[in-house]
Amino acid sequence: MAGSDKHAVVYTYELEPVSTSYLPIGIFHDQLKTGVPFTVDIDITLDALNAL
Repeated sequence: MAGSDKHAVVYTYELEPVSTSYLPIGIFHDQLKTGVPFTVDIDITLDALNAL
């Protein structure tokens, strides 16, 4: 959780095959959405997380 309103923050990384190191590919605050290595679309708002 981050910030004064305690919202979720997700940092994503991708493996770079040549250097075999992980590189940042995104920072997500309300919606985690990516297509690498597979499609992911998740609501990470505080309301959605509280509903779990």
